[in-house]
Amino acid sequence: MPMPWTYMPLLVVMLALGGLITLLLGYMTGMFEIFGPYSQPIDWIAHKFVMAFGGLFFPVSLFPAFAQQIVMLTPFPAILFIPGNMMLDVSAGAIFDGLLHQLFWVVALGLIALGMENRLVHRVMRLGD
Repeated sequence: MPMPWTYMPLLVVMLALGGLITLLLGYMTGMFEIFGPYSQPIDWIAHKFVMAFGGLFFPVSLFPAFAQQIVMLTPFPAILFIPGNMMLDVSAGAIFDGLLHQLFWVVALGLIALGMENRLVHRVMRLGD
């Protein structure tokens, strides 16, 4: 059953959280530029992971069961698959699980990015890179 229009605000929130996760991943890969001019390959690899494990090529639900469990432990499905899946599975449990998954990754990646930024600022202030 397709998603009713009353769920549109939740979809907007899920898309915004997915965008925030993408921004955090991009911010973290961009910070590698300070350590050398080689952040583009890391960024390229991160985008390929989003495409492969985020559901852009194939939905995560088409993966074998063991692969689904592994992929769902990463932030990549929270970017594309979870908001897209909400349009197909509008049960309250699926929406709650999806939002919880996205919020977990926003907080986790935000804390990792903050730690990376603190180390980066400390390095630049100490070495002047």
